[in-house]
Amino acid sequence: MIDNHQCVMEDGGQVHSNTLLEETFYVTSKKNTYYKVRLTEKGLSLEKDNNGATKVETIVLNDIIGCRCMRSKRKSAGSCVCGPGTSRSQFKLVESVEAYQSYDEFDTSAYLYIYAYTLKKARMKGMKRRERTTITLRFRSFDKYEDNLREASRWRLAIKCLIVGLPVPKSFMSPSHENLESLISACPGEQRKILVLLNPKSGPGRGRETFQKRIHPILSEAERPYDVHITKCPNYAREFVRTRDIYQWSGLLMVGGDGIVFEVVNGLFQRPDWEKALKELSLGVIPCGSGNGLAKSIAYAKQYSKISESKSFHDAIDGDPAIFDGSFDSCDDNEIISDNITLETEAERRQRLDSFYSATSAKSTYFSTGSISSYHSIDDPNNEDIDPENNSQVMYGPSSRLPALTSEVSNSWTQIEGEFVMVHAAYQSHLGQDYFFAPRAKLADGVIWLMIIKAGITRANLLQFLLGLNNGTHVTRSGVDMIPVKAFRIEPEEGASGYITVDGEKVDYGPLQAEIFPSLASVMSP
Repeated sequence: MIDNHQCVMEDGGQVHSNTLLEETFYVTSKKNTYYKVRLTEKGLSLEKDNNGATKVETIVLNDIIGCRCMRSKRKSAGSCVCGPGTSRSQFKLVESVEAYQSYDEFDTSAYLYIYAYTLKKARMKGMKRRERTTITLRFRSFDKYEDNLREASRWRLAIKCLIVGLPVPKSFMSPSHENLESLISACPGEQRKILVLLNPKSGPGRGRETFQKRIHPILSEAERPYDVHITKCPNYAREFVRTRDIYQWSGLLMVGGDGIVFEVVNGLFQRPDWEKALKELSLGVIPCGSGNGLAKSIAYAKQYSKISESKSFHDAIDGDPAIFDGSFDSCDDNEIISDNITLETEAERRQRLDSFYSATSAKSTYFSTGSISSYHSIDDPNNEDIDPENNSQVMYGPSSRLPALTSEVSNSWTQIEGEFVMVHAAYQSHLGQDYFFAPRAKLADGVIWLMIIKAGITRANLLQFLLGLNNGTHVTRSGVDMIPVKAFRIEPEEGASGYITVDGEKVDYGPLQAEIFPSLASVMSP
């Protein structure tokens, strides 16, 4: 904690042209050490001076999520500051000025808490991580608490304006502006709440606990009100976003795994105003499931070493929109939005490979070399000969350019017939925290990646394939092909048996096709 003694200006009492506010704060625990703190449009500059040795640290504006003014709380009755059981927290305990408390009348200081999640280098080469940082500025130049609060509120107003991208009112920054009430009321803020859809049974079933311990404190730091809705049954989130007035909320935070993301996205595309909803509603993902593929794909694209609840929430409330693709899948007159599709064929006996389940932390998959299947793919960047006729739509969204499942495809499609162990299609780099599906995939590259394993692959290569799923080396194994496509169709042969899953959910074993729609939606990212 650093506290100010008096305002020290440069250049004859005038701050630099790009400096909004400037103060000098002394460190209470160290002698001859002080900080010159400057607030600019780019962030917070902390210049430390220790016996003439200076060091400058900068906290960029994008890393700051919020700030609050505080006041010291009166010690509880019977406590003794000099007793052996005295806790350090008793000297630091402060409460919000908005709440009714018994304040310490002997401490007229006003405290400004600034909350930031700064980027740091991770141990992995080229990767990053976010670290929580709290800066406490103590204002005590005046004898009255209200006067100190006015100075702290001036800083709070400027920081709040910068965070939301509004111009800082210069008249309020002048020391001659002494109206405390106007300083407090002028602080901008989103009046609408954040909608939180929480799946309590996702992953290990600790969604509620994660939200209360990890997410709620950050919401409080950012001063963002929210509404929590607990999913009660399958497709609850899908029906919720499909039928509710979602524009009463400023953003939608999904707490769970890829399943709740799947439901929300499909619910949005069942709305007639789907395009407006995707444009105006900010989406965020808090990874609490077994898969967390989307959250991991975003983290990988932004070069984070791992995903975390705090990093993901920082992205959701204070990040930039990252554009990503979407795919429409058609099967048996139904259409859905999906992340990945898996096809497995089998004969009389199937064998479950538990190593695949533990390696992916997602869905169990069955392998065998049974019936014959075929699929068609297109890799034409122009897509000029995709026939939009005879296409039936169940969901809203962009119009499909694929022919109906009952129609033939054009000669420009590449067709492969044969016996397959598995065909897996996805457009994300990761399908789980440790399932590195497509190393070359980007968030908005307009490509579906088809992973094909044909019959005849040796058990040794199949084992190496499974072992390489967590680091992406599975794509280099003999017998495994990764094909970038714009669209594909799977047509099992008549009489063949097997399994087709879409985002882990089993669908009827029959013809299925999908196409990519580039830059279809956005999700908040760092």
